Amino acid sequence: LFVALNLALNWLLVFGGPFRSAGWNGLGFIGAAISLSCSRCLQPLFYWYYMFRWRGLDRESWPGCSRDFLGRDYLRLFMAVSLPQAGTLFLQVAVGAGVTLLIAKLGDLALAGST
Repeated sequence: LFVALNLALNWLLVFGGPFRSAGWNGLGFIGAAISLSCSRCLQPLFYWYYMFRWRGLDRESWPGCSRDFLGRDYLRLFMAVSLPQAGTLFLQVAVGAGVTLLIAKLGDLALAGST
């Protein structure tokens, strides 16, 4: 969905889209950055709407704004979902730090050539 949105925004903002015939040729490289930023900012809003409002998938594990969420059943379900996500986040940070250290070992010339 968001790939199609980004594609449409790129066509509009980079190349001018339907306004090309009116003399507007788009924003070029800057339009690509704006397009990507817009589609990435809309993504979490859409996911929130889809998960919590449309499908209501939070109802099973979230009883509302009360102390009931501290109950054993809710806490177990929450941990079953959040611990693998925390592990994935930790591994992503570790891999990013490792790649940064490996790139730093290449030296300034190689680093400048890869960016």
